[in-house]
Amino acid sequence: MSPQEAKVLIQEAFADTPHPGNGRKDLAVETYDDEGTTEHFRFTKWEDHSVEQLRQHSSSLCFFSNAAFRYFLPAYMIAELDDPRGADIIGESIQYFLTEKPSHKRKRITVSERGKLFNPKERQAIAAFLEVMFDRYPSQGTMLALEAWNNWKDAE
Repeated sequence: MSPQEAKVLIQEAFADTPHPGNGRKDLAVETYDDEGTTEHFRFTKWEDHSVEQLRQHSSSLCFFSNAAFRYFLPAYMIAELDDPRGADIIGESIQYFLTEKPSHKRKRITVSERGKLFNPKERQAIAAFLEVMFDRYPSQGTMLALEAWNNWKDAE
């Protein structure tokens, strides 16, 4: 799949994804500092953000609530597809937050829990994105993420 085909699939799959809301708890997990996540993403749509803005807020992938992660993920995926150099670490960050890390000491949502957040069309779009990532960066980490999401993409 080409990056452009994956982008179209992402845009179509996430077109009707509900906005998480504009409150702090709607957008970010409870923490003493969300590194500007709430302030930057409040009252915005996922389509509103430039590659540069998303790069500056790549840590938001860590702070997003589950609903906000689902809603804003397509912006990050498209930034990586459109401008991998400008996106810098975004692709690697997405892969990290889509992959289960059971040895990580901090409690994190697992792939199976994360997969349940998305509907089948969204999961297929995520798998398509990871396929492009694997073509660009054929690492074991990308392969593991792709395998995990290929297992989820058709689940109900």
